[in-house]
Amino acid sequence: MKIVDLLNMDTLLHEECIDIYEMANLHKEDTGISNVVIWVSGGGEKLKHGPRIKVVHGNKFKPELSSTIPLTPPMRIIGNADVSQEEFAQIIDWIELNRDIILKYWNDEISTHTLLDSIKKI
Repeated sequence: MKIVDLLNMDTLLHEECIDIYEMANLHKEDTGISNVVIWVSGGGEKLKHGPRIKVVHGNKFKPELSSTIPLTPPMRIIGNADVSQEEFAQIIDWIELNRDIILKYWNDEISTHTLLDSIKKI
């Protein structure tokens, strides 16, 4: 592996940590979905990607076991989360139910407090 590759990996990991720091994590009591934690991003203007959520199977975030689901079509799971087809369908239903509020949070139009008060369970 080249030094440039290692530097790029370090930069990507640093950006990933910043992304996670700026995310609200939602558990079953927030979403109604068992065995999945959903991370919702704010600060869209500062980020290099479009609106998305991150998911992890279980109750602890491990970047290497997480996946991303873009909010733009086609909605798909990108990454290593061990999410079943049933869980993925529930996550998509939850996104559709909360799309407007997630996008307001993404665009920094609302606070994390407002996001948490506005999120609906499936």
